[in-house]
Amino acid sequence: MRTGTISYFFRDKKGIEKGIENVTSWGKSPKVWSAGCSIGQEPFTIAILLAEQFSNWQFANTIIYATDIESEFEERIKNGEYTESEVNAVITNKENMGLIKKYMKRSGTGQYTVIPELRRKVVFMMHDILTDGPIKSDFDMITCKNVFEYFSIGQKRNAYEMFCRALKPGGILVMDPKQRNPESEAPGNMFERIRVECPERIYRKRKKQFRVILIDDSAFNRVSDYTWTNIEADGKRIGKARVMVDGQKIIMHSIMIYPEFEGNGYAREVIDFCKEKYDMILADRVRSTAMLFWEKLGFTDNKDGNYIWKKEITN
Repeated sequence: MRTGTISYFFRDKKGIEKGIENVTSWGKSPKVWSAGCSIGQEPFTIAILLAEQFSNWQFANTIIYATDIESEFEERIKNGEYTESEVNAVITNKENMGLIKKYMKRSGTGQYTVIPELRRKVVFMMHDILTDGPIKSDFDMITCKNVFEYFSIGQKRNAYEMFCRALKPGGILVMDPKQRNPESEAPGNMFERIRVECPERIYRKRKKQFRVILIDDSAFNRVSDYTWTNIEADGKRIGKARVMVDGQKIIMHSIMIYPEFEGNGYAREVIDFCKEKYDMILADRVRSTAMLFWEKLGFTDNKDGNYIWKKEITN
């Protein structure tokens, strides 16, 4: 699917600012995804706004992923070069003009170039929202503008599910004003709208109310240190897992979601629950068919048959 190329710097600026304000806890290495980025004005706008708000140390550890289906945009974003007409839309606003002068250099021919410190923060990747999975996991914020209007209801549901998988629990999704509420279109009621004074629509990934109940059953546990647990979500028993807990570390042998609850992303949300509760998760003896599942959730291959995730500790 080809996305539109009509964009400009600081388009929907207030909505992006509100999205940034509503990220309750930025990670040690903040991650933002600008999906359907076109030639890059939006990801560079996000970079400018974060540079203005973050400390030097925090911004140095920030990465903004800019994705689009068009490979021709990669060179534009890498070079960060824009014509006077591509920047002109911001000139009438004094505050925006000041930011342009601070973060872009103007040549004698009227060409504007984003400063290297900002260009290093934006990484372009090819990605099709309709067919590809998340590019990474545990994003603090995702923006997606002027794309969903071309999608069918079914395509929107798939895209919302993909973004939900990419966001960390409580992460922020910023959409343009024309979009309908993900509360009604996203499967499994994945998002809740944040009411803010701006035209853009700001959503937070819902945190499901999970409860893990240990089962004291010697028939299961007499030959293993693993313990079977029941998994409840929003008051319903949806499956069970076989785990071993050692302080702030949990080792997961298997997760089983009951058939009537399959297809709602519950296994991923169980992992999100564990990421909030524990400092380390070890997926024990991962089968080859499950490797991609763990990789998409931010786990790394431990080179011993196991996959591992460690919480980023913020100061």
